[in-house]
Amino acid sequence: MVEGGATLITGFFKAQLVDRLAVCIAPKILGDGVEAIGDLGIRDLARSLTLAETTVEPYGVDLILRGRVEYPDGNSDRG
Repeated sequence: MVEGGATLITGFFKAQLVDRLAVCIAPKILGDGVEAIGDLGIRDLARSLTLAETTVEPYGVDLILRGRVEYPDGNSDRG
């Protein structure tokens, strides 16, 4: 499990070390907000990372989105 800032999290994604993702979605609107993941250099939707086997669970007033990360080259849940 990794919890950190955008720079650390982006590095893990670029190294394809993220197998699963859990994102907390709060019912708050900030405008630009806080960056969670930096630039991964993906400019084409066909090369995007996707979440498979997703679930959404309520957690108080928040929602938790969970899923297995699939990389465009076929790398996914290796653990």
